[in-house]
This record gives sequence, structure tokens and C-alpha cells, in this order.
Amino acid sequence: MNQRLQFGDYELDLARRELSRSGTVIELQPKVFAVLALLVRNPERSLSRDDFLEQVWSGRFVTENVLSRCIRQLRKVLGDDAASPSYIRTVRGHGYRFLAPVAPATDPGVQAMTRMAVLPFQPLVPENRQPSLELGLAATMVTDLSRIEGIVVRSLSAVMDAAAERGLEHPLELGQVLDVDVVIEGRLQASDNRVRLNVRALRVADGTALMAERFDESLTDLFELQDRLSQAVMAALAIRFGGDDRARKKLRGTRSVEAYRAYVDGSLALAGHSAEAAETALAHFEAALELDQDYLEPLIGIAEANDLLATLGNDTARYHENTRRAAEKVISIDPSRARAYTCLGKVAWQYDWDWPRAESLLRKAAELDPNDAEALIALSDFLCYQRRFDEALDVAERAGELNPFSPWIQSLVAQALHMGGHSDEALSQARRAVELAPGFGFARFFLGLSLCQLERYAEGIDQIEQAIEVSGRQDFLGALAYARGRSGDVAGAQRILAKLEQARSEGAPVPPAAIAIIYAGLGDTDRALSHMREVLRERSWHILLLHADSSFAEVRARPEGLALLREAGLPV
Repeated sequence: MNQRLQFGDYELDLARRELSRSGTVIELQPKVFAVLALLVRNPERSLSRDDFLEQVWSGRFVTENVLSRCIRQLRKVLGDDAASPSYIRTVRGHGYRFLAPVAPATDPGVQAMTRMAVLPFQPLVPENRQPSLELGLAATMVTDLSRIEGIVVRSLSAVMDAAAERGLEHPLELGQVLDVDVVIEGRLQASDNRVRLNVRALRVADGTALMAERFDESLTDLFELQDRLSQAVMAALAIRFGGDDRARKKLRGTRSVEAYRAYVDGSLALAGHSAEAAETALAHFEAALELDQDYLEPLIGIAEANDLLATLGNDTARYHENTRRAAEKVISIDPSRARAYTCLGKVAWQYDWDWPRAESLLRKAAELDPNDAEALIALSDFLCYQRRFDEALDVAERAGELNPFSPWIQSLVAQALHMGGHSDEALSQARRAVELAPGFGFARFFLGLSLCQLERYAEGIDQIEQAIEVSGRQDFLGALAYARGRSGDVAGAQRILAKLEQARSEGAPVPPAAIAIIYAGLGDTDRALSHMREVLRERSWHILLLHADSSFAEVRARPEGLALLREAGLPV
């Protein structure tokens, strides 16, 4: 089939994955484009919902409203009227049909490959692994290629999540799973102060090697190697950097190999997502800054590590202020750093209670880097606790399009469905998240909550207990006790309550919201309100549980509960 198709005033470029009108490109999310492409490739044919789910989402579970959302966005972009359509007709009880005549576009031009994935480099000799170099070189190439206008590069975290399920042994299969045109793989050996690297760029459609290069450089010339590597890939794919090359080198941030290694080691540690991992990461990031005080990447890392500690640990005010200082310094030097805006948005949300500013900052991060799933994760989470569940679900599903193998994103979709009261869909989505990552605590946690919402308490309690076991998160105990109380196991709920109150009296960081939810489960709304007043006094973001979580519905309905929400500046 011709890769460029015309209908009405529009042109659809299947190779570039672009929709344009009169030469102006119209931005579409990846799955929205895929839905349009399927419709346009099958004009006048009625496509069922199953056709879309199989061909666009590869048979993976998605919520029922995902396809409807894509169709709504297409109608908006095309100026189409559902009641009197020119382009997309709803076939009641079946699916959709594309109405407009479709013809090959004239002047086919050069077809481009615009979607790429860089795989973590592998060691030439398995016994001589160099994780900081293997991941660091791949991450730098992702950063370089992401700055090219019109190129979509899957994040390294998305690639690693996919590789965790499929392995790195079959790069073309990974490329198909990640829905990219090109995969870049490499093998590396570092010894005797030298780096030896074999790199290939493979076309996913047919396995053609578009580039195969060997590099042999001194470790002291590591950054020259990174430049040569990126330039070789771009030459092979006939693309070039956008913007000034000197600005690009400045953004890389350091010419110190040791500072670079310390930063990558910190990033690897931070992926552990625990208080201990965050403290280890901080030590690496601070070491990187000592070696090069102008290096911005570890400063962003310091902001992110403090943000994690504020979420997980004690002394949250100190960690939030540390996050703010580091992120603001980054932005004062380089206002284009999306990750810094994400950190500031979370401070505004979880510490300042400045809800409009929090949303503005989180949306700014998503606009600055549309390929950053982490920015979308934070925005979706925020919208959930603002009780804007449909918006939260849309944003989470956009993040899922960037990284379909992220257990956190899949759990976030389950959270939005659960908190929005879509119990059956939440249950199916949570099961999908658990299948994807059985050891991911949040997936089992939301599976347990979804089961309890359906009054399947025995199964739900079992899942929450497993979530505590695999994650070690004691803050899940409040939800466990709530479920026991609702199930009629009052004694079990009270045992957990006594345990938490004892720990709190001994100085353990037990949030008052964890106690409040237990009393809500026991039906004692007076004591639940008393502890939520303490949440308000502490200015903890957990006040949003009272605002949005179904566990607090009875507490929220009380006049005193509504008064607490008004005092927090939340709509009632």
C-alpha cells in the first residue's frame, strides 16, 4: 500500500506517522494515529471493536472507553460531526466505518523512519559487566536522538520494562513490541582504560542492518565516543540534530568521566524506589556534583531522590524543601528541563497544597517532553486525587502508549478506574498489572482494593497482604485493616490499629491518615474525622484521600468532613 494517503483536505503519511492539512502537521497521540491509520487503510469497511483492539493494541487489555476516546479525538481534529459524519460513522453495536474516498498522495518524496528504541548495551564478555557504561551510553544516545524534531525515541525505562518481559536476545521482536521503526543495539567491553563498542541499527520491518560500526576509544575520550556514536546513527538514518550543536554539547553537562559514572550509578540506585535506594542515589549524585559543580543531571537526580524520600519517609518538610531548592536551581540555569518541573509540581501538590500551580507545573513538564512517561504518571496521579478520574485515565493511558510494559503505569490506570468507581474494569486492569509484574506491590495493592470494592473481601485481603509482603510498605496496613473492618473482622482490624498506634507512640512515622482509614472501616466516623483534622494540621497531602478515596465516602459526607475539605481549598 502507498505510504501516503489523501482524503478530503488531509494527507496521512504512514511512514512518518503524520497527519497533515495543507502542509501543516497535526499532532496526534500514537494510538489515536494508529486508529486513524486502520480506518483509512480500510475505507468503506465496517471495523469491529475487536479489530481495533487486536490491530492497534495487539490484543492487550485496555479499558472499554479507550477506543471511544480515540474516536472522539479524531472527530475533533477532523471537524467531524458524529450525528452527520463526513469521515467516521459509528456502526451501532459493532464498531466504526471510514466514509471519505481515499487515494494515494502525489509526490511520495522520501519515506522516513521516525520511531526508534535504543536497547541497553550488552557486555562483549558477560563476566566483565560495566553497568554504568552500558546504560549510560544508551541513555545518552536516547537524549541525543530525542532532541531531533519529528523523531520519537522510546524512553530507556520503557525499553527496559519491555526487555524484562521479553529479553534482549531478540531485538527485532522487541522493536515490534515497542512499535518502532528502528532498534539500536550494541555490545561493549571496557578494559585497560579503553572502550570497545560494536553497534548496529536494525530496521524492524525486515531486519536490514542500516548501520554496523565498531569503535575503539580511550576512556578519557568517552564523550567524543558518544558524539561519534550519535553522529554515526544519524548519518545512517539520514537525520540531523535540531538546534545548535554547541547547545547540545552544553546540555550533556560534563566532560568528567568520573562525574558521569557517579551520575549513572545514582540513577541505577534510584530505580530501587526505596528510602535506602534514594539515600544511596543521593550519595552518588552529590559525588558527581563535587567532581563537576556545573553538571545539571545529578542536580535533577538530587531533586528526584529527595522527592522519593518525602513520599516514603519521615521529615517530609525537609525533603520537600530540598526538592524545591534543587529543582529551582536547575530551572534557573536551563528552563527546558521537564524533570525539574515534575519535581516542582509534586512539591506544589504534596507540600504547598497549591493545586492550580501543581497542575500548571505538571502540564508544563509533559509539554516540554511529550515522550517522558514519568511526567504523565505524576499528572495522572494528581488528577486522580482531584477527583478528575476521566482526565486521569486519559493521561495514564497516554503514558501507557509510551511505555506499555510499565507496571506502575498499568497500576495507575487501575487506580483511576478504582477511584472513579469502575470496579469491574479496575479489577481486570489490576489483574493485567499483576500478570505483568507479580512482584510489584502497587499492582497487588490496587487488585486488593478493587476486589474489596466488589465486596470480595477474602480475595482482596489476601492481595493486600501479598502487596505488603513483596513491597515491605507498612503504609498499606491501614488499607488492610480497613478491608478487615468492612468484611466484619473487627478483631483483625483492631489488632492492626493497636500495632500502628503502638509504633506511632514509639516515634515511628505512621501517618494519621493510616489510622483514620481504619476507623472509617470500623464505621467510627468521629474518630476518623479526628485523625483527618491531624492530617490537615500537618499539611499532609493525605488530605486528598478524604477528598477522593471511596474509603472515606461516609466521612466525607459529614458536614465536618466537608468543612475540612473547604479549609484545604478543595472543591466540595
